[in-house]
Amino acid sequence: ADYVRIGIGNGNGCLTTQQTGIGYPMASLIAETYEIAQTLKSPAKIVADGGFKKYSDIIKALALGADYVMLGSILNKALESAGTTTNEQGEVIDQYSQLAKNYLDVDIPLYKTFRGMSTKEVQAEWGKSTIKTSEGVVRKHMVEYTVSGWVDNFTHYLKSAMSYTNSNSLDNFIGNDPIKIHFL
Repeated sequence: ADYVRIGIGNGNGCLTTQQTGIGYPMASLIAETYEIAQTLKSPAKIVADGGFKKYSDIIKALALGADYVMLGSILNKALESAGTTTNEQGEVIDQYSQLAKNYLDVDIPLYKTFRGMSTKEVQAEWGKSTIKTSEGVVRKHMVEYTVSGWVDNFTHYLKSAMSYTNSNSLDNFIGNDPIKIHFL
């Protein structure tokens, strides 16, 4: 395999661990997968999926060996994200309009719908005749930033973490053993 996607039950839109008892702590999963991958002739790239809530979670995932990190709720809090944008009264606001940007600039709350893909709502939209129990949730997240603002902040924090760990490239940072000691 060229890539392996890891993570189950840890995402913000997911109830798998709570409902089924199945799950695995993401940091341990990344570190163990990375160690196994290093024993292979041609290691697969690691794609970590689920449970990332802040910048440091992503930076730690990279330091532990993830090559990529999938983000859901973090990006859902961006003005440009998928999902319907509404004001406090539930009125739909065009996320690309100047009005939406003005709301964000003056701290008037806007909200985005966020849902896991195994919700009853999604099952119904996909035309399932029998709706089963759900391992997903539907939430409203307040819009907190733009994608470009989030990316600028993340880039700054990642560069800072790399400087503290004496990593001069992302390849040097990912899975660097001394970094694990700093973060764990």
